[in-house]
Order: sequence, then C-alpha cells, then structure tokens
Amino acid sequence: MSGAQVAFESSQAAKSQPPPDLPTASIIFKRLAMKYHDPDRNPDVIEFMTDLNELWQAVRRDTKPSKGSK
Repeated sequence: MSGAQVAFESSQAAKSQPPPDLPTASIIFKRLAMKYHDPDRNPDVIEFMTDLNELWQAVRRDTKPSKGSK
C-alpha cells in the first residue's frame, strides 16, 4: 500500500461520523491520524496507519446499530 493511499484512507476515515457510543475513541483516532498521516516525512508509519484504519473501521462496523433496532 502506498503512502498516498494510506494518507487518503486516514483522511476519509477521519471525515466519517464517529460511532454513537464512542466519542472519546473518535477524538483519539483523529488525533493519531493527524499526528501520523504523513508517510512522506516518516515512511515507518505506513504500517501503523494501516493498522489504525483497520481498527477504526472494525470499531465503526461493530458499533453500527442494526437496521431493525432503534
């Protein structure tokens, strides 16, 4: 995965709405994404950002309310 792709994915994930029950997790994710989003300056963060994005997507998926519940 290229550095530009990692940066794009992190910016897209940061723009997404936070899970309803995890506002603090959303803040932490955004802070980490902002701190580590530039792989051109530090190529060692590419794997970290990939893992962070995968974790955030899993959290969002697991906390998304099901269509039948309110």
